[in-house]
Amino acid sequence: MEIPCAVIAEMQTDGVGSRGNRWLASPGNFFASVAWPVSRLPKDLPPAALSIYFGYLMKMTLFETGSKVWLKWPNDFYLRDRKVGGCITRKKGGVVMVGIGLNLVSAPPEFGVLDIRITPMELLERYLRHFETLPAWKQIFSNYRIEFEHSRKFDVHHGNERIKMERAV
Repeated sequence: MEIPCAVIAEMQTDGVGSRGNRWLASPGNFFASVAWPVSRLPKDLPPAALSIYFGYLMKMTLFETGSKVWLKWPNDFYLRDRKVGGCITRKKGGVVMVGIGLNLVSAPPEFGVLDIRITPMELLERYLRHFETLPAWKQIFSNYRIEFEHSRKFDVHHGNERIKMERAV
């Protein structure tokens, strides 16, 4: 496989989520992975911030198409108070693997569906345009800090603990 590259699937039956969770979804939703060389990442991007960085790039992509989606710390896409997707990253050697799943057309009852109509391929193409000139981490983080306020009403997992985000600084 030549890097960089992107792969999109029509259906996902054994997707990987945070903390070993599985992400299952039906046809018409968005399931994509991007392999990107570490050498082409912004120099100021800390490794611990990869999921926020690439998740926020997708959030920007969705916003540009009219969505009101927001990125809940550290890697979940939300519409109001319903999860509509997630972003997970793994770094291995000189490559970052970015996996993103989004409910475009259907979701289990406890989740939500995106508020725009877009095909998976069109969404991937729009997302990949952000990779042409990746913004600095400083730029992404300054925007994300404002949006972080939405995360305060949630609890998050950290290791085996649940942490109330209302006390985050």
